[in-house]
Amino acid sequence: MSIEEVPVIDISSQSLSESNADSLRRACNELGFFFIRKHGVSMEFYQKLISGADQLFSSPEETKQKLKLEISPYTPKFVLSPFTESFKVSGPNFSTSAAA
Repeated sequence: MSIEEVPVIDISSQSLSESNADSLRRACNELGFFFIRKHGVSMEFYQKLISGADQLFSSPEETKQKLKLEISPYTPKFVLSPFTESFKVSGPNFSTSAAA
């Protein structure tokens, strides 16, 4: 895929539309990425974000392992569990899944 084929989605308040929502959904489902323009994020904030990410990822592994999120936005697509050998259990709540 060339750079010209990557969807560019304008999310300024003037251009929020069903068409943009469809473009965003299609980009997420089919490509997995897209460009966003007119997002309103300042260059100063962006530079602080990149600097913080660089600092985090260059930290020693033992420092990163000490970090804990109380609420994680990450949900794995496939959850591995010790029960997969005996019966199929999926989802974040194993007991509910197993009872189904």
